[in-house]
Amino acid sequence: MLFLKNLLILIMLSTLSGIALGAAQPKILVFAPSDLSDTVKYPSSYIYREIIFKDIYDILIKKGGYDIPAELYLETLSKNALTPAAAALKEGANAVIYGDYKFSGVPGALAISINILILEYPSGKISSFSYEAPADIKMFSSIDRIIGDVAGTIELIKPKEIKPSEAVAAPLPLSGEFKPDLSASPPVKKKGFPVMIGFNLAAGAAWGNYSIDNTSDLGLINPNYSSAAGEIKETATTEPVYFSSAEFFLDLKYVRLDIAGGFSPATPDIVNANYSFNITSPLITSFSGTADSTNYSQTITFAVGILLKYPIDLPDGSDVWPGAGIDYHYTLFNENNGVNTLTNDYENRSSWWVKAGLGGDIKLSDNFYLTPSIIISYDLTAINYIDTPAFRQAYGVSLSDYLKDMDIQAYEWTLTFSIGAAYCF
Repeated sequence: MLFLKNLLILIMLSTLSGIALGAAQPKILVFAPSDLSDTVKYPSSYIYREIIFKDIYDILIKKGGYDIPAELYLETLSKNALTPAAAALKEGANAVIYGDYKFSGVPGALAISINILILEYPSGKISSFSYEAPADIKMFSSIDRIIGDVAGTIELIKPKEIKPSEAVAAPLPLSGEFKPDLSASPPVKKKGFPVMIGFNLAAGAAWGNYSIDNTSDLGLINPNYSSAAGEIKETATTEPVYFSSAEFFLDLKYVRLDIAGGFSPATPDIVNANYSFNITSPLITSFSGTADSTNYSQTITFAVGILLKYPIDLPDGSDVWPGAGIDYHYTLFNENNGVNTLTNDYENRSSWWVKAGLGGDIKLSDNFYLTPSIIISYDLTAINYIDTPAFRQAYGVSLSDYLKDMDIQAYEWTLTFSIGAAYCF
């Protein structure tokens, strides 16, 4: 009886040992394949990333017998940009499944190529499977073949504890390195510190207004009023004056530097004015009215500027940005009703403008972008005079006294639309 009892115990221990040994499962990491397609040409290609991943992941889960982390954990792990070997070492995995796919062709004749690799660790052995098929219902037959090949290869992998000494000595794969797929998060359009050079053509309109409220020296308005007292007021607005320009720019992602040339043709410059005269001495006179004047002027300017911008990346590799900056303008030529107004040395050729607006860099390919923008600018130096002896001789007072006595307020702003192209290094 003692012999039978001992034999029974021995059989039970053997059975339990077999169950324990059979419980060891190979650990498998499954990474979603990278989408290498031109996402501008094939904007829906990202969908197949999830299809391929889910089919491989689900079949291994259903087969059972494998230690496979949860999908969300695998997604997070893939974004750490680890090589397959590094991921296997970090997670103590026996195999890593990864790869890529790419669309080609034209609508109606699309094709997809799929590459799936299986890295066994710590041996470093790589099994590679490549498939090409039309991007239609036949593609799913290729995915079924992928699943069969992957499952057949994984079945041959036995669980093995990865020891640090083995991991250090294990050969790393020389090809088929893992390319993390970041399509689930906003992509980085240009790596590192991008540099773009480009050329824009622009068209816009300029508006302005000014006001005069003279109570101290009426003779500055009309010599006949030099000894008079009272108040003379005038306000005026200019109808839009249209212009065009061309610019070269250097874009450093957050800073854009530009050099531009602008031209406004000899079109009507219409000024709408309202005025009122109220003379209290020596003779009481009071009248008011409106007056419109039309001048034909043309201008050529040179400008340099800086724009600070904040690009917001879009999924297709493009970006949009708000920005603000400052420009320096220099007038090379100005003609008013056939007369060159720059002959007087008190005409100010320089002006400073602040600007703000919105723009974008629309990706056409890996290196070429469209660069549309809309910018509004405000003239900080709308009083275009300089205090020179010639000015004092012409107006009888200094520029500061003239502006003070006349109480002149002047404003000018522009709205500019531009579009061009840029090359990204």
